[in-house]
Amino acid sequence: MASNMTTQGQEAVLCDLCQSPVSFFCRRCGVNLCDPCALLHLRVKSKFGHDVVDYASKDDDDVCLCESHPENKCSAYCKECDVPICILCVSIKHKSHKISELQDKIDELLKDITGENDRMQSFRDDLERVSKLKKYAEFPARGKYNSRLYDMTVTDDQKVWVGGASRELKLFDLQGHLHRTVTITVEGMYICMYNKQVVYTNWNDKSVKKISDDVTVVTMFTTGDWKPVGITGSASDDLLVCLRKDDQSKVVRYSSTGTVLQEIQYDSQGQPLYQSAWYIVQNINGDIIVTDSKKKKAIAVDRFGIFRYSYFGGRNATSVVTDSFGHVIVTDTKGDKIHMLDRDGRFLRYVIPEGGIKRPRAVCMIGDCEMIVGECKTGLAKRIKFFEEKT
Repeated sequence: MASNMTTQGQEAVLCDLCQSPVSFFCRRCGVNLCDPCALLHLRVKSKFGHDVVDYASKDDDDVCLCESHPENKCSAYCKECDVPICILCVSIKHKSHKISELQDKIDELLKDITGENDRMQSFRDDLERVSKLKKYAEFPARGKYNSRLYDMTVTDDQKVWVGGASRELKLFDLQGHLHRTVTITVEGMYICMYNKQVVYTNWNDKSVKKISDDVTVVTMFTTGDWKPVGITGSASDDLLVCLRKDDQSKVVRYSSTGTVLQEIQYDSQGQPLYQSAWYIVQNINGDIIVTDSKKKKAIAVDRFGIFRYSYFGGRNATSVVTDSFGHVIVTDTKGDKIHMLDRDGRFLRYVIPEGGIKRPRAVCMIGDCEMIVGECKTGLAKRIKFFEEKT
């Protein structure tokens, strides 16, 4: 299983595929994985699927995955069933099957992801310019929640509305200079631009509001018994809103007057698409992409609400935005990473600013290959310009 390296008297567990520090463990395959290999491992087909969990929280390290002998460690691999097994299962349930050493399967997985890993490495650190902006806002922290900068959205004249832990929305230029402050009745956690006005959701009174041209707050419509959270304007000039009620979540398309045009809640099997819908965006191909705070994934459906793909966004897929090429950018707040996907949800690379990024949450595009990413706890925004995707 995992390779061990002794450093200053302590054992460090390493990724089975590349020998980097371990972050995750696949219970189905019995493989230790680092961050990049976990993403690639999830793309390797397996008859029984994958069950990737944080390495520190894995409860059944190296146990037999046939579940018949949980006290035994996996030492073999059943090629026919595509599952790790213990030595007892070899002679009972799998005696007529083709069996190999578990390490052989690990080697096979390594070969399968080598090409993908090479492609990923070619994209990593591919940055042209990174500039730190001034702190966009000093949003005072609220009690134990040491979070400050929550969401950002860009105006047509290249200014940025910012929401944070205080009950204010603030408008900045790209140099970080404050132009306007508007007081609202809720934390500025979910905002977007719609018909050239900044719009936000108020989960306290279950409404969607906008800032009018004379800087007053106007209620556009209410959302009944459902609490509105993430919000975005759509290509068809409607509003897409993430809604929550108890343990349910859905996406609703509204007209500007609050008429319900579409509801997205279940997949083709009648199962809920979302556990806790969070942030939302619509891509240039019509896909509606939602991050889920419980599933820790980005979940995409097409414009008709039919499931397209889901992406495991590291430790915590948070905010999401798309660019003019259809790339999907997902911030991973707990993992201190920014993920870039293609329009079909395939991982392309990490966007890694010079000096790294701490607790990235809010993100918005300000050009074809330029974004602003806000650090949740510090209020600091980083303006990142990167090269176009290589072909």
